[in-house]
Amino acid sequence: MGIPLKRGQLIRSYRRIAKDCAYKVGYRVKKPSLDTVKTICDELRREGRTEQRTVHKGTLFTICNYNDLQTFQKTRTEHLTEQDKNESNKEYMLKCFERFWSEYPRKVEKKKAREKFLRLSLDEKRFKKIMEALRTQKESPQWKRDRGQYIPHPATWIHGERWEDETAPISDDEPMKDFLGQSLN
Repeated sequence: MGIPLKRGQLIRSYRRIAKDCAYKVGYRVKKPSLDTVKTICDELRREGRTEQRTVHKGTLFTICNYNDLQTFQKTRTEHLTEQDKNESNKEYMLKCFERFWSEYPRKVEKKKAREKFLRLSLDEKRFKKIMEALRTQKESPQWKRDRGQYIPHPATWIHGERWEDETAPISDDEPMKDFLGQSLN
């Protein structure tokens, strides 16, 4: 019968540890030398992180404070919290999209627009900027011309991050001009 192991204990030879630490570089397998493995194990023992005892099949390594180092429960709880955050973030994003959609003047390809919108990394400040730009651009001559013919599809507007576009303020008494400078009015 062998040695009964407790939590945080492991029986390994130094050769086996070197083999366990092997890694590939291209097509070659590299592993640390026995001296490197022994040096690292001795450092861990001197620092009080492990206790080591030679046994028949190799070395018995005992990790000190093993139970304190195990954070599985904490990690599991944090994971659930992150999942909850992601779900509430998706709900927030969907509400923001519905507000965006209600104000966007051209109602086409809603599904595509929603998909593009949900890919945005959005916080309250950025959403406010998007909505302000949308309201400004809705009032622009380009969007009002020819009964809204030149309003981009919402998915295109979102994908192109058109809220970042600069809009030049146009006064009511200034006549609209084409690219040659000729009056359109």
